[in-house]
Amino acid sequence: MGDGRNIQIIEWEDLDKRKFYLFGVCITMMIRVSVYPFTLIRTRLQVQKGKSLYLGTFDAFVKILRVEGVPGFYRGFLVNSFTLLSGQCYVTTYELTRRYVSGFSDSNALKSLVAGGSASLVAQSITVPIDIVSQHLMVQGQNVGRFALRAPAGKRQVVFGRSRDVVVRIVRTDGFRGFYRGYAASLLTYIPNSALWWPFYHLYAEQLTYLTPNNWPHLLAQAVAGPLAAITASTLTNPMDVIRTRVQVMPVGWEGVGWEGVGWVRTSRTLARKYQVSHTLGSFEDPVWADTPAQHWGVGWGGVCGGERGNP
Repeated sequence: MGDGRNIQIIEWEDLDKRKFYLFGVCITMMIRVSVYPFTLIRTRLQVQKGKSLYLGTFDAFVKILRVEGVPGFYRGFLVNSFTLLSGQCYVTTYELTRRYVSGFSDSNALKSLVAGGSASLVAQSITVPIDIVSQHLMVQGQNVGRFALRAPAGKRQVVFGRSRDVVVRIVRTDGFRGFYRGYAASLLTYIPNSALWWPFYHLYAEQLTYLTPNNWPHLLAQAVAGPLAAITASTLTNPMDVIRTRVQVMPVGWEGVGWEGVGWVRTSRTLARKYQVSHTLGSFEDPVWADTPAQHWGVGWGGVCGGERGNP
């Protein structure tokens, strides 16, 4: 099947499944390691009051490096790594949904939109509990969050660990439903993000093939289109991501956060009223590219799994 200037779109039945899943896990992990520090910085910027802790992304980077060292950028990383499972569920759901929709429409944009949204719904059902635990670990020692995790007097703050403490406190405070705090906000963040990413990716890939010389490999154009689509989709959904993070991390009653089913609505209204639109957008100082699921960045690796289109 051709698209744009002879860009081949590889469908589910064309993929080498063994390579697809093997390379997918490995490359997603490498990407996650590289962008995780920005994910941590983004989370801390989103939950702080105004500029009480950090003035922006660069200031946060310098302070974390000076006070906590390199390990400080990887708080909660081991827990967050379990989202690799949801990543594989994401790609499988995406491809199977795309194949199903192809029976009703030949529109590549429509197939990408429906499949991306459906895949994100499945992935977030697995990811939200993991995100909640890892986010609490990210902000430990910052005097923010529902559970203050401080090291005993005279001892260095623990960087890797404390996961059990977070899990126990969530269970004691909220029960099982505490692991799905902000679930609706997560869906309202990542379903649009995923649904937007795929059409933008195909759009950018197609346009890049027209702008580049004929002898340029399509794989290179697609590798550039992936991050461009990620930045575009993350910028558009960043306001909802700020709300999601605050609902999941901050205590009930703080900045309009409520446990009842409309917690994200209260939080959005409070942010809009107190900080106006700029704060809800994260002042665009947050590294919004870190908001996109890591599998979206590995778009190029699909080329070794059966063709030229990556399938994150």
